[in-house]
Amino acid sequence: KLAPVGVFCLIARTFAGLGLDAFLPLLKYMLAVFLALALQGLVVYQVLLKLFTGLSPVRFLKKFAPVMAFAFSTATSNATIPLSIDTLHRKMGVSKKISSFTIPLGATINMDGTAIMQGVAVVFAAQAFHIQLSAADFLTVIATATLASIGTAGVPSVGLITLSMVFNSVGLPVEAMIEYVKLFQQGDKTIPARLQLLVEQRELLEEQQRQIEETRKRLNYKISRYEEAMKTGKLTWEENE
Repeated sequence: KLAPVGVFCLIARTFAGLGLDAFLPLLKYMLAVFLALALQGLVVYQVLLKLFTGLSPVRFLKKFAPVMAFAFSTATSNATIPLSIDTLHRKMGVSKKISSFTIPLGATINMDGTAIMQGVAVVFAAQAFHIQLSAADFLTVIATATLASIGTAGVPSVGLITLSMVFNSVGLPVEAMIEYVKLFQQGDKTIPARLQLLVEQRELLEEQQRQIEETRKRLNYKISRYEEAMKTGKLTWEENE
């Protein structure tokens, strides 16, 4: 009973040190994940339930609410398997022979929540590091996150492990994000400053690259003028300079 209070106090302490600027991007990330999960669970699944079984989605949600609450609190689909099988048998009339096969299989390969979280995390990380993702990158993320969720075990936080594979698929800096998350969990107050420093260093390198490109163009122009002057035997005042 005290665990939620303790977690709230730890998070409150962290954000009290980081400030509101660090909380807003994370709030957007959480809202995006919750919205996507709500659409998947309350719209997509319920439409499929109505189409293939003819059952009332409202009736199903009422009878299955304890199972969903248990899964949400434990953050693991494998721990919910016995309760899911028992609820389907007692409240929905599904044979245990069927549910004992389909529920463990679905808990392993039908991890839509993991795929959704990883997709949103990639977009969040790309925006944090000012990396533009193309349409091909988004398709790659969808395919990689789906495959990763199918092969992921149903244990808490395992999606963070396969998330590195999704990051690598579109060239996101996995090591930097791991360091950022680690410092964030420790409540390091220097995170925004360090992230800002990285951004400033990247902008400085980009500016230097632009200057080098401009210098290269000027040199190429002068070289072409000198080559033309050597052919004609005439040098202008500008070329003599």
